[in-house]
Amino acid sequence: MKKMNLWAALMISAGLLALSACGQKTAAPQKTEAPAPQAAATAAPETAASEKTEKSETAESEKTAKAETAAPETAAELDTKWPERAVSIIVGANPGGGQDASARLYAKYLSKYTGQAFTVTNISGGSGSIASSQAKDSKPDGYTVLMSHEALENNKASGTVDFDYTSFDIGGIGLTSKSQALITNGKKFKTMDEMIEYAKANPGDIIAGTEWGGSSHQNLLSVEACLGIDLDIVDGGTVGERTAAMAGGHMDLQIASIGNVADYIKTGEFTALIMFNDSVIDAYSEYPCSTDYGIDYVYDKFYGLFFPKGTDPAILAKSNSLVAQMAADPEFIAEAEALELIPGVIEDPETYLDNALAHLIEYNKKYVIQ
Repeated sequence: MKKMNLWAALMISAGLLALSACGQKTAAPQKTEAPAPQAAATAAPETAASEKTEKSETAESEKTAKAETAAPETAAELDTKWPERAVSIIVGANPGGGQDASARLYAKYLSKYTGQAFTVTNISGGSGSIASSQAKDSKPDGYTVLMSHEALENNKASGTVDFDYTSFDIGGIGLTSKSQALITNGKKFKTMDEMIEYAKANPGDIIAGTEWGGSSHQNLLSVEACLGIDLDIVDGGTVGERTAAMAGGHMDLQIASIGNVADYIKTGEFTALIMFNDSVIDAYSEYPCSTDYGIDYVYDKFYGLFFPKGTDPAILAKSNSLVAQMAADPEFIAEAEALELIPGVIEDPETYLDNALAHLIEYNKKYVIQ
């Protein structure tokens, strides 16, 4: 059973406890600024003249193409003055959630490396589609960039928008996550087996909150379908709002990153029933995987930079180089891991994103949001 109206009343009482995080409701852009410290082959010879000329032209063409796309070892080696002023990082979420925290981590270290301010602009609504549309249509001058996760792909897969990552130029993916979990407050059950038993004995009694229309919504539908249970799925708003509702006993379940509810996990007030992974991750070895229960929804969760199409290749090369520098920075690594994020560059982002989109298209066909 799916409810949307009753939830509004519940959220008024939970609102005082609500944490800031990614959101469904459209809000005026909120801009904050990260600190801005001071910046720190020749072709083989041929015997025949015509063959030599052809070979030389081919080699020069390949050399030019490689120079336009390959990033050097350090950003300082790149032949571009970008950035010469502040860069706006657009995020399709309210402050406080995992996507926002990742964007601010990017902003902090990009500011540190370049000596220019990278500001985070929060534009919520449409499961991130409003922000991605605005970023896509921005001037491709390198001073507006989208920081997004799987919502960029899922909005295309669900038909919310008619574009995906291919409508952007990739500026680097330096963070991924394997910490998505089914979280409970433990008031009705404390383990996955207990939850299944309770759900089958009490159909529709478990209130599961989601951000309506997003990937977590589909995720809950996959839990229902694969386990043969009936949840009361409600629009609980942002992850912060859902967390406050769970803490107040108004909600029993939600999909969230462990990092988003870490304080509640540490105190034992919340617990993870399963992790949405297909194999055990060392950091979460105490929790079973979703696939252990026949749930096929596994997250390809990433946090990357996407520039408007047509951005100067030199800017893209420098951005990718900066992301690589960031992902190898011990201080960045420590901060990312504290947020339950995995630092490291996706070396072949096109293949990675194509695979993620294929998975999401499959999920959208199987678990239809109505």
